[in-house]
Amino acid sequence: MKITAIVIVSLVLGLATSGVAQENLILKKGQAGGMVVGQSFYDGLSRGDDVRTAEDPTVIEIYRAGKLFMRLEVEVKMFASLEYVVKVINVFDDKFRTESGIGVGSTLADIRAKYPDAQSGKTDDGRQAVMAGELEMDFWLERAKNPSRSILILGRDSDSIESPDRDLKVISITIR
Repeated sequence: MKITAIVIVSLVLGLATSGVAQENLILKKGQAGGMVVGQSFYDGLSRGDDVRTAEDPTVIEIYRAGKLFMRLEVEVKMFASLEYVVKVINVFDDKFRTESGIGVGSTLADIRAKYPDAQSGKTDDGRQAVMAGELEMDFWLERAKNPSRSILILGRDSDSIESPDRDLKVISITIR
């Protein structure tokens, strides 16, 4: 007899955090609130969490107080028993913060002030991220809708606009 296991590939936290104690909203190395990378997602559930499968069979949603709290992207694997292991956590809720106060809505300037060794870069598809290696977190950035000012850089392969650090805001955080 085959038993199917679902391994959590990505955990998306967000949309509603009403009723969650402040101490459960801390982002640490390998952890977002009660969810911990490498552990069963059951360990991060709270009493009363409503776990549902979405239309896409690779997505599990967790509701609290009738509102979507987090979305899990899963990969189906065959094991000897059923296991749900968190692999990556993606945080979109601005109530979650690192112990230094960085979270969704923080600016690149905020990150550089708190984590001076953090490295910034762009993905092949042009998304900007700052990697805080000591936390094993990636802060994904986007230019603010109403930037204070921008600098036009001429003479590159194509002209580009660079935003000041305060105009780049964290839109999500990936915890590995």
